[in-house]
Amino acid sequence: MMGYCSKHQKYMKHQNGDDYAFYDCANHFVVLKYKRIAYTSANISSVRKLIRQNLTNDLISHQVKKKYPSDQPQWRNPYFGLCVPSSFAFLYLMDTNVLHPVRGTDSNGEGHWWITDIETNQIFDFTCEQYPDKVELNDVYNSGKLKPYYGWRQRPASRFFKLITRVQPDAKLLKVETLDSLF
Repeated sequence: MMGYCSKHQKYMKHQNGDDYAFYDCANHFVVLKYKRIAYTSANISSVRKLIRQNLTNDLISHQVKKKYPSDQPQWRNPYFGLCVPSSFAFLYLMDTNVLHPVRGTDSNGEGHWWITDIETNQIFDFTCEQYPDKVELNDVYNSGKLKPYYGWRQRPASRFFKLITRVQPDAKLLKVETLDSLF
């Protein structure tokens, strides 16, 4: 796994003690001004708890909602469809370069995402309860490969920013015409 570099950091900037994440739209940029969090065990535990407390169905992608009718058994699991926003919010929140996204596949062919520390191989999967069968969860992990976010040009999705602002209520979403006005 060593040597892979996620491209999420090209959408991040640190300036004058503030952290920013951003993405471009047709004629403007959406910028999240927030604080990255030191990558420590205590902070990981705290961030994990806050992310899980703030996971709601409005964070599920439109593609997943469209793909699975409301009567699908997967919807009985409160974490179904939330692996992507929880993983990528964590990735953007933690102040380190050793975390990278990983995607595995379950027995139904569905993708599952988590974050891995590429130095220790520690897995951060805040929605692993989707797989109550530990054998299947291990199979998903064993199928995992480091992958960049699948979104357009790997830029962050608005739902990542929505979750981060829930975790950090002092974070601010800005709309600017150019990044030059901030950096």
